[in-house]
Formats: sequence, C-alpha cells, structure tokens
Amino acid sequence: MVVAREGDEILSMIHLNPYVYNICGDIKNVHYLVAIATKKEHRGKGLMASCMNKAVEYLKSLNCHPRWLQKYVEKVIMYLERDGEE
Repeated sequence: MVVAREGDEILSMIHLNPYVYNICGDIKNVHYLVAIATKKEHRGKGLMASCMNKAVEYLKSLNCHPRWLQKYVEKVIMYLERDGEE
C-alpha cells in the first residue's frame, strides 16, 4: 500500500497487488490497482496525486513494469481534477 498520513491517521491510500504474467516466455512483474481512497475532508489537497506518483516510483525501484500504471494514473488524476477532488 502507498499512503499519505498525518501522524498515525491515513488520509489517502492506494492498494497495489503484485502480478506476474508470462507471454511466450516473456515474464513481467506488474502491479495493478485494487483500490484507491481519500478521506472526504482531505480531498482537493493533491494527496491522491502524490500517492500515485509514489506508487510509480516504488514500482520503478522494484524493476516492475509501471508503464501501464502510469497511463492509468494519468486518467485517475484527470478524473479527480475534473470533479474537483484533487
């Protein structure tokens, strides 16, 4: 999980699940998003965008394949910005 905290309180989070796929012997370690959430009273502060960026950096540090996640992240952030959530 990637989280944004204030003290011990989690304000925003992303739950990533690891997954390995094999296509004709080409094995890739990937992660997919299971859930994202930001407490209502903390929306609009950029917490989810920060979590998304941390998630991408985390996956890069594991030599995972974050390319598809980056595109998904961009769409989530655009959606949140459109609705005034981030």
